Amino acid sequence: MATIRASMNGGITGIVSNAKDLVDWKYYLRSYPWTGFGLALAVGYLAVPRRSKSVSPDAESLEGLANGERRVINESPSWLTSAYSLLLPALVRMGVGLLAGQLANGYRSVADKSRPQEVQS
Repeated sequence: MATIRASMNGGITGIVSNAKDLVDWKYYLRSYPWTGFGLALAVGYLAVPRRSKSVSPDAESLEGLANGERRVINESPSWLTSAYSLLLPALVRMGVGLLAGQLANGYRSVADKSRPQEVQS
């Protein structure tokens, strides 16, 4: 009975340390450095605002504006913008699915390690 109690105490300590690792973001950064690099790169790309485009009007356009005409500049989205808006939700969904799978595997391995072993008499 004492050996079972001792093994249970060690198992609980292991569960606590593994749970702390699963919550710590630095653990994932050390374990998966390239994923962290890619994530930082993506966040940096999304955080930087787009460069503004300047339009140089010609003399005819300036004259029309001076007379009160309104000009509308229609800009069609580039292929990169279209691809980005199409792929981003799919990539986010895939990333969330992978993260959920990793967390489930981590919790499953912790649960398997914490189960008391059967003592054969």
